[in-house]
Amino acid sequence: MTAVYVLGVDFGTTFTAGALGRGSHVEPVVLGTSSVAMPSVVYASADGKTLTGEPAVRKAVGEPECVARGVKRRLTDASPVVLDGVPYQPVELVRLMLAQVLGTVTRREGVAPRLVVATHPASFSEHRRELIASAAKGAGASDVVLLSEPNAAAISYASKGRVEPGENIAVYDLGGGTFDVSVLRATEGGFEIVGRALGMERFGGEDFDEAVFNYVDQALDGAVRGQDTSSPAVVRGLTRLRADCRAAKEQLSEDTSAVIPVMLPGLDTEVLIQREEFEGLIRSGLLRTIEVLRDAVRGADLQMRDISRVLLVGGSSQIPLVAQTVRELADRPVSVDVEPKMAIAAGAARYGLGLLEEQPDRSTAAATGEVGAAAAAVTAASQADVTTALPPAPPPPRDVDDEEHSKKISGWTWIGIVAGVLLLGAGAVALAQSLFANSGAEQVAVPKVVKMSLEQAEQTLEAAGLRLGSQEPEDSDKAKGTVLSQDPAAGKSLEKGEAVKVTVSAGPKRVEVPKI
Repeated sequence: MTAVYVLGVDFGTTFTAGALGRGSHVEPVVLGTSSVAMPSVVYASADGKTLTGEPAVRKAVGEPECVARGVKRRLTDASPVVLDGVPYQPVELVRLMLAQVLGTVTRREGVAPRLVVATHPASFSEHRRELIASAAKGAGASDVVLLSEPNAAAISYASKGRVEPGENIAVYDLGGGTFDVSVLRATEGGFEIVGRALGMERFGGEDFDEAVFNYVDQALDGAVRGQDTSSPAVVRGLTRLRADCRAAKEQLSEDTSAVIPVMLPGLDTEVLIQREEFEGLIRSGLLRTIEVLRDAVRGADLQMRDISRVLLVGGSSQIPLVAQTVRELADRPVSVDVEPKMAIAAGAARYGLGLLEEQPDRSTAAATGEVGAAAAAVTAASQADVTTALPPAPPPPRDVDDEEHSKKISGWTWIGIVAGVLLLGAGAVALAQSLFANSGAEQVAVPKVVKMSLEQAEQTLEAAGLRLGSQEPEDSDKAKGTVLSQDPAAGKSLEKGEAVKVTVSAGPKRVEVPKI
C-alpha cells in the first residue's frame, strides 16, 4: 500500500497549485503540461459537461461564454456565475477545481490523501474560509485543515534555512488577483501572525494583464475596444488577444520586449511593448503595495528595521520590478522563491505533515483508499480532458443552533454605523458618534434600514470582530446584491447579543450564509 501522505492545495485567483508531503519529503503535484500549477479556469456547457485547468483554457477561445476565470474573487458574490446560460454559485466551481487536484494525486498514488491542507488569504473572513473548506470536502477530501497563505509561505521558507525564534518576517504575496501582506513572528513551534493582515483585494496579475490590453488598444487608437462585441468572431478574437497580452506580460519577466499579435475582424497587426513601458504601467500600483507593507509593519507595533526579511510569494512576484521596488523602498533583504507559485502549497503540505506527526490518528478513511464521490468521478476520467458532470453543491456548514445564533447576530447593528456615514453624510456622523457612545455601555441603537453590498457588510463585521450571520431570501429584485437589515426593534436600543433579522437579495439564486 502507498505510504500515508498529505496534500497541500493553494487555490489561487489565476493558478491552483498542489504539493504532496510524505515522511519528511515534499514535492509538487504536476497539474498542467506547461507548468506544475493549473490555471484556475472552469469550462461548463449547458449540457452539464465541465473542464478545468488547461483544457478549459483551450475551450475559452471558441466558447468564451462557457468559461469562468477569477472565481476566487467572486467567492461571496450574491449573483451566480452564468456559464452558457446556466447559473452556478462560485463555491461549486471552486469545488470542481479542487476535485481535479484531488483526483490527479489520487490517480497517481492509488489512494486519497490522509489529510488535505487548503490555504486562504489571511484577510479572508470566517465565512469565506468556511466556503473553501466546504468546497474541499465536497471535492472528496475526508479531512480538511485550513491554513493562511502567509503562514504556509513562512513554513516553506523556514524549511530551506534556519529561522530563529522571535525573528519577524513580512510575507508579500502578489498573486493573480489579490495582494496580501502579513507580518509573522517565528516561535518555537512555528509562526504566528502579528498584527492584522492587510492587502489590496483587486490588485495582481489580472490587473497587469488588463494594463497590457489597454496599452495595445491605445497603440491602435482605440481600434480594439471599438470592436462590435456582439459578433462571435470579435469575442473569439478578443479572447485570443487577452491570452496573448498575458503571455507578453510573462515574457517580459525574462526578455526586454515582447510582440503581441492582434487578429480581429478587419484588423491584423501586432504591437511591440518594451519592459520599461510595461513597468511604467504597473509602477504606481506597486508603490501602493509598499504603503500597505509599511502599514502592516506599523500595525504589528514594529518598525521596518525590525523585519529580518521580506518573502515574495505569488506568481506575480516573478516580475523583476516587484523585487526591485520592495528591496529599494522597504530597505530590507528580499527572498524570492524559485517556484513562487508552489511556495504556499509546499508550506501547506509541510504543515500537514507536522499535524500528522502530532496527531497520527486524525483520520483513517483516506488511508484505506476511500475517496469522496467527486474525487472518484474525476479519478475515473481521462487525464487529458477531464469531462464530468458538475456535482451538486454541498449544504453550507452550520456550527450552532438557532438559539445560539440569535445570541450573537447583533453584529449587524454595527453595519448601521458605517452605512449611515456612507449614505447620509455629515448628518449621520453625529448619529454614528451617539451609537459608539451607546456601545460603550453595551447598548446599541438598531438602524431602521441598512443597505450595502454583501462583501462590504462582511468586511465591516470582520473589522468589528464580528461575523456574518444567517440570512433569509428576499423575493423582490429591487436591491439585488445588497444586504438589507430590518427589525421590528428598529430605532430602539438593544443589548449587545440580541438578534436582528437580516434579509439578503441574492438575485436568481438564494445565497446561504452559515449560522454563527
